[in-house]
Amino acid sequence: MTPHVKTADSRGGMVAEGDDGASEFGDLEEFRRCESLRARCIQQLHALASSSKMYTGRDIAIYEREGLSDEAFEKSGVTSIRKREQYLEENLDRHIPETERKIRELESKFEKHIQAARASRCITEGNITRWRNRLLASNAYWWEKEKFINEKMLEYIERWNKIADKRRQLMSDPRVKGLSADDVDEIDIFLDEEAFLNAHYEKRVGLVSQVRAALLSRNTGRAPLYKQAKARLESAAHQGHISKNKVGVWLDRIFSSNASRDKIEEFLNGSGSKSLEGLIGNWAVVSGRFDMIERKKQQQGEEMPRGFHFVNKSSFLEWHYSKRLAYVDEAERRFVDVQKETPDLLGIRHELDQKDWDEAEVRMKRAESMDLDEADREKLRSMRRYMTENRPRKRERPPQTPEDARAEIDDMIAAMPMVLQPLYRDSIRRGKARCLMSLMYNRVWCQERGRVLDNEKEIKLRNRATEDTERALQDGDDGKLKNSDVTTYKEKSIRGYAGAGLGNGINAPQVLHMGAGAHGAVVTRMEEEDCHLFRYWSTLIPQGVDYSQHSYIVKNQHHRIKACLRILEEAGETY
Repeated sequence: MTPHVKTADSRGGMVAEGDDGASEFGDLEEFRRCESLRARCIQQLHALASSSKMYTGRDIAIYEREGLSDEAFEKSGVTSIRKREQYLEENLDRHIPETERKIRELESKFEKHIQAARASRCITEGNITRWRNRLLASNAYWWEKEKFINEKMLEYIERWNKIADKRRQLMSDPRVKGLSADDVDEIDIFLDEEAFLNAHYEKRVGLVSQVRAALLSRNTGRAPLYKQAKARLESAAHQGHISKNKVGVWLDRIFSSNASRDKIEEFLNGSGSKSLEGLIGNWAVVSGRFDMIERKKQQQGEEMPRGFHFVNKSSFLEWHYSKRLAYVDEAERRFVDVQKETPDLLGIRHELDQKDWDEAEVRMKRAESMDLDEADREKLRSMRRYMTENRPRKRERPPQTPEDARAEIDDMIAAMPMVLQPLYRDSIRRGKARCLMSLMYNRVWCQERGRVLDNEKEIKLRNRATEDTERALQDGDDGKLKNSDVTTYKEKSIRGYAGAGLGNGINAPQVLHMGAGAHGAVVTRMEEEDCHLFRYWSTLIPQGVDYSQHSYIVKNQHHRIKACLRILEEAGETY
């Protein structure tokens, strides 16, 4: 079920089999009426897909499977004919029309943004076609498109507008057409509006900055200094110490300053820490540390540090220096045996990796008041720097009252696939929500790494999970990757990491395949074995929850649930 499909909920008033005195469907007429309602729901979904650019066959398939199928009814305990009819009528009359309303609003918002971008000439017709194709794409669910339109698209267009305006201002200067490729790399792209707007945003920023710096240096008679600085920065980019796009940014920084000619010469020709040579030396050191991290990753393969978001070199070089430094400081600290790390610091790392900055902040403040040795304090300072550099400036508004918090948790759980609803509800009530979220996050991290997990590898593991579990139960835990069929073998299939459990403190990964009815075993083992190793090594793969759904929940709902839990905890209340 998608985050916008209505399902049965323990707080929603739906009753299970026997509550209305009926355990059989009754006469054939009642059964036919129920099937007719289901067919009308499906027909309404197809009508929406045929009239919408955003809603596709993939959305229909998941709505049918998670909201309208017999399996979905059974998982939620809706077995009486009366309750099935009530449930289907509610979808037909309220929830599907509500989805359609949201989609129409989103399509209207999308077109409004696109037309505004076209009017301001910050986007080309080719870009518009590509953006519209994104809206039509069937490889993303409609709620993923909703998130992009509501949270990212306008921000992107505002940035494009600013850089397009800067280019137009520079183009009004007649000297621009006299610039050559010796003055500005790829000047031909800058002069061609369509080519410029089709370029990657960071390249556009670099070109605008370089053209501005070239003109400023001519204004002040510093063209020779400009050539010197450009050559030195290009050499640093060629050696992989900074991004090529940053050459223009640095040239602009140098020549738009109010520094005298002597000061600029001193900066370019000096060798101190604040000279260009000194800065490039710092960039080279950080770049070398990044390369060493990449080599360690390659050497460790699937055993690379779990949870951390490693980035590629091109993305890394686009960052400003302090962010690059914070990244390598934190990444280097991940190549350690987690058994030797302080559990409270590992808890902060879990939150940083999940990008739950608010939860990380709460844990950091708690750790900062603890009696830590200097080595741990430096680790804490490193994590603080990493968060400062990566935390978005825009903050979400949390719920204000415990009642609001409970209602928001209810809404988010009711929007999850049915197999996950009792798992999340029980985990929250038994104080293990944060542990569950770590196990759910690990699947996302493993998938995003590719070499660790992908859809094909998940299927292969699932197909042999029963056999692997039987062998482990018969022969004992071999201390390697444990592939567990939790649905069949429940608690005894789940490895323990706390020392007294089944695994006796083993420091190796496990994959937990959980189907309907097995959530109790997972929650029980979390209660028994919740520790940093259990959270670090355990990857939960709920059956019937495809990766896109799983990733959406982890990235968009976990931090909101934890924010709600903090409101309840601060008020001394429970869910």
